[in-house]
Amino acid sequence: MVPYALFAGASGLIWGGANFAPRAAVEIARQAQAGNWSAVQEIWQFIAPAMSLIWQGDYVQNVYAAAEILGYGAGQPRKPLARLPQHKLAVLQTALEPLQAYEKR
Repeated sequence: MVPYALFAGASGLIWGGANFAPRAAVEIARQAQAGNWSAVQEIWQFIAPAMSLIWQGDYVQNVYAAAEILGYGAGQPRKPLARLPQHKLAVLQTALEPLQAYEKR
């Protein structure tokens, strides 16, 4: 939804992905403000696999786990939510691989 909101004219965003992809989130917003839509789409490709997975369920747990995996630890989800189950962490790690390289630039 991020690139589409920006295409539609949103001037800002509040989204969980910024917690684990801060560099990419800032750059997407910067490129959108400049009207560089091809760059927005290019950067989104790094985030899209993780966001697609997160939207399938356990949104908050996935955001916390992704932030931890990428080195932006945010602690633990508050009760009544628990940590992301171990079997889902491996799937999340795979989805984060393209973004990991981008965030380390």
